[in-house]
Amino acid sequence: MTHKIFQQLISQIINAYERKKPNIQINYCANTLQLVNFLKEEGLIRGATIITKPKKLKILVYLKYNSNLEPAIAQSRNISRTNHSTFLTLSNANALFRNFNLVVFSNKNSKITKKSFRKNNSVVFLLK
Repeated sequence: MTHKIFQQLISQIINAYERKKPNIQINYCANTLQLVNFLKEEGLIRGATIITKPKKLKILVYLKYNSNLEPAIAQSRNISRTNHSTFLTLSNANALFRNFNLVVFSNKNSKITKKSFRKNNSVVFLLK
């Protein structure tokens, strides 16, 4: 379930980047809030605030651009399919780390970096 939420959130953010929007509103969910906080900690978004409207909670996500108005997230690729996990192995790890800056989320919702790769090798999303 978290994979679908993350995939939907990243696709909304990338679509907003293509339209050069300064922020987007997404529906509130505990998982979504955790993912937004993670993206903020990693420096991929500027921040987020919770908007309380009658009967609906929303999260306002402030997108991050550099001085040339290039987005913080240029590309996202899901390397696993539904009900078909693709594991990161030593043979394909170097190619993936060479092409992508941040490898995000294992099955336990822990981030995977080059340093922590040796300990846990199940990867779901890659961000560039």
